Amino acid sequence: MASIVNTGAINPSSARSTGRAVFSMETVAYALLIVFAIVLRLAEVDTVPLREYEARQALAAWRVVQPIPGLEPIAPQSSLLFTGHVIAFTLLGASEFSARLLTILASVALLLSPLLFRNVLGVGRAFVLALLLVVSPILLISSRTDSAMIWSALSVVLGLWAAHRYLLTGRKSWAVLVAVCLMVLILLTDPTGVLTALIVLLAGYVAWQFTPKEIDDLPDEQVEALSMKIEERLRSWPRLESAIISLLVIVLLSTLVLIYPAGLNVIGESLSVFVRGLTTGQPGLPALFPILTTLFYEPWLVLLGLVAWFWLGQAGRITWIDRFAGATAFFGLVAGAFYRGAGADHALWLILPLALLVSHLVIVLLEELVPDPVWGEVPPWSRALIALVAFFLLAMLSIHLQSLGRSLLQAPDTILQPGSVNAVSLVWVVITLLFMVIGGFLAASVWRVPVTMRGALLGLMAFGLLTSLGSGWRAAVYTSANATEWWNREAVSPEVHLLRQTLIEVSTRETGGEPTVLPVVALVPPDGEVAWALREVQDIRFINDISEARSQEIVILPETLEPPDLGGPYVGKTFTIRQAWEGSGLQPIEFVAWYLQRRVREVPLPSERVVLWLRQDIYDGVPFQTQP
Repeated sequence: MASIVNTGAINPSSARSTGRAVFSMETVAYALLIVFAIVLRLAEVDTVPLREYEARQALAAWRVVQPIPGLEPIAPQSSLLFTGHVIAFTLLGASEFSARLLTILASVALLLSPLLFRNVLGVGRAFVLALLLVVSPILLISSRTDSAMIWSALSVVLGLWAAHRYLLTGRKSWAVLVAVCLMVLILLTDPTGVLTALIVLLAGYVAWQFTPKEIDDLPDEQVEALSMKIEERLRSWPRLESAIISLLVIVLLSTLVLIYPAGLNVIGESLSVFVRGLTTGQPGLPALFPILTTLFYEPWLVLLGLVAWFWLGQAGRITWIDRFAGATAFFGLVAGAFYRGAGADHALWLILPLALLVSHLVIVLLEELVPDPVWGEVPPWSRALIALVAFFLLAMLSIHLQSLGRSLLQAPDTILQPGSVNAVSLVWVVITLLFMVIGGFLAASVWRVPVTMRGALLGLMAFGLLTSLGSGWRAAVYTSANATEWWNREAVSPEVHLLRQTLIEVSTRETGGEPTVLPVVALVPPDGEVAWALREVQDIRFINDISEARSQEIVILPETLEPPDLGGPYVGKTFTIRQAWEGSGLQPIEFVAWYLQRRVREVPLPSERVVLWLRQDIYDGVPFQTQP
């Protein structure tokens, strides 16, 4: 990887002319990255139940593919997700895997999108950016939870690439593609597509206005020629063709190539959700949620992004791309602060531009060390040694902080007492911090402050990459049913799968091999997690009152203190659907254990439970044909 990065750092075009060996190394590196990204996103993806948002989107498509008489259609919030679900369910059937598959593939395409700008960014920076995106916890969780923001981000990247190609070539087809991507972003992806488009357009305008005339050391006459070229491209924009083709694409995608005309209503629903989000937040989410999510999962990326801006600014190396990234992050920060309906996945407004900015910092940090006129030549291995030491010191600090946090969690009360602290871990935390400070001064006295800073920042990045990978996998899989995970807030229990499996076994036993024949009556939302678990039941009826469930064979009701009167003997089993954890009782001494390991004293409690009631004859196994 180092050779690829250094090649791009020295000369972006050198890798294209140095022969087959360098190209093969780059190809192998990207191939490994693709395989790793796909495995990371597909592994265990079907074991995690769909969340409420996912279940609603999936059910909306499934009831078009497999309509059930008496059930009204569900209005999804994303036309692109709806179309993708219909295609996936038609080809693969309805499952957690098929519901998330296309979004996962779109996320892999997003990870590889830096290759589109390889000639602009350079070989090394493009690869570093792809690597940062692969291990990003927020991008990983979003892709594994069928987030429409993945499609929004992909639309933005394709639109920017098409705009770049149109500026270079002037071909009308590229301009049309820009218009198509813009309209898809606004109307077919996430309900916040309008806001995402506004963020990108404002960022581009501000970046251009604040870019000095000596763009990338270009002479004034070339800058003026570039400005005239841009104005000429805008004047010659094929407006009529763009409008017609964009409208055609929108209609075809939203209506499943005119097979489902009602799909146009999804666009209106998406826009109405966006308008509601201007004043109404999502239930249970605090203010500034996308910003807090970014700080929670990727603080190192935020820190390196700030360092990149000041470092590159001091060196006079901020390019138009860096200004665009900084402006995008700024407007994303404003959107995350003021848009009430934003969720955790909207942290991508910040993550993507920060990753673009940090990728440039990494290339600068890996550049060849220049001899100092006073200090002389610095050994080439000095920076790598400092990075290695910084990495191990950060790992040591993390390990002992986790041990210290666990000991604080066992304190008898909220008042910190000497006996409640793991003294060994506390001593090692202090020793590690002293090692960092003293080691930094020693390295700076031997190899200069700039070299020490470069090595320390590279060590921080390596540590951030490793911990981000673990943090994302834990949140997406290991603690996906744990409400103490910041992303989950209200987690869906794996018992949803157990409820579905129980119904299948009962129906198979009673009907002699038909797992979805027995009629089911359910007093649950028709577009939630339980409804998704019942998706293949052919005779399903959602009721509004418990009296409608009397004498039915199989009944699903919310848990109550007293058994309901169903008009006869029934046997029930309780299933937890969701768990909730507000965190209001979190004490300061618990914070370290919660942040690093999601350990708390106040354990999550079930917020939604249902009871599967079987009529006594069904429970006893009376054959289906002889039932009254």
